Amino acid sequence: MTLAELVDEYRQVGIGPRILGQVREVVRAVARGYDPTIYGASAGWDEGLDDLVQEFGLEVLVGQGQLDYAILMATDHQHFRRLLARQVRYLLARRRRRTIVDNLIDRAHRLAATPPFRLLGQRSQWSYTLVGKEVVAGRVSEAAARSVAARFAELPIIRAEPMLRAPAVYSEASLRTILAELAAAVPCAVGAGDLDRVLSLLLTSWLPCFLKEAEATVANAAAEGMSAEDLAIVEEATMAILSGCERGQLEVLRLKLAGHSDEHIAETLGLSRPTVSKRKRAAMGRLEQGLSGIDQPLRLAVLDQLGERLEAARGGPRGKS
Repeated sequence: MTLAELVDEYRQVGIGPRILGQVREVVRAVARGYDPTIYGASAGWDEGLDDLVQEFGLEVLVGQGQLDYAILMATDHQHFRRLLARQVRYLLARRRRRTIVDNLIDRAHRLAATPPFRLLGQRSQWSYTLVGKEVVAGRVSEAAARSVAARFAELPIIRAEPMLRAPAVYSEASLRTILAELAAAVPCAVGAGDLDRVLSLLLTSWLPCFLKEAEATVANAAAEGMSAEDLAIVEEATMAILSGCERGQLEVLRLKLAGHSDEHIAETLGLSRPTVSKRKRAAMGRLEQGLSGIDQPLRLAVLDQLGERLEAARGGPRGKS
């Protein structure tokens, strides 16, 4: 199989048998590194592979235009496969996030049926508000969602086993607090979609730390034991994170990767706690983007390389000013 053959088929029919065959091979190869019960909602990939291939083809290759991009950018057959593999990893990462958020929304639905909340609508399109509160039609604004998420960025997180399909993340009391504050902050009823946005924003700072814990359950892969493709992925992700953070955010990230508390970071850098929290959220958001979709053993390699480079550049990390 050559890139020229794939390009010729693409120009004639779009996704034909050659490209579809490559897609199935790449999806199967990448999926092998992920637990099917967590990322595929099935007991094994033999059962869930067809659904994953279909979702990848429709949502990513066609819906997001990634096949157009891969055909345009690939320099050879293997490069084409690497571009596809990276997008498969991104899709699997989104599946994992949805599992965690869905679990929280299901718990929120149960809580919303009890005081001080009042549940509205049917199971498929439910919303809630506070008992006795009059609401107006509408949806929670993006500004309100971000405001509530920022308010609870430091809310305690339940330590979880990394391989759980849908970790609890928040205690019942903490989740109840989030629901109450969100309902009180907006004039309308709060729908499941509104909760989805708020919880996804809250998880932005948590997921990278959770993923790093997950890597502790996987044997460290020595750099010399990784393939050239793996090394390229690690390098690309590391540079994307470094170049995407401002200088102050990199300093906070360096100390967080070293395991220091926000209080220690504030004292070390001579900053206020709110400033440290703001920089940490921004850095963790960039970190999450960089790690999203990367195969499990490689995430730890990225974090290790980040720590080494940030320590080596303590005199002045080369991020955006």
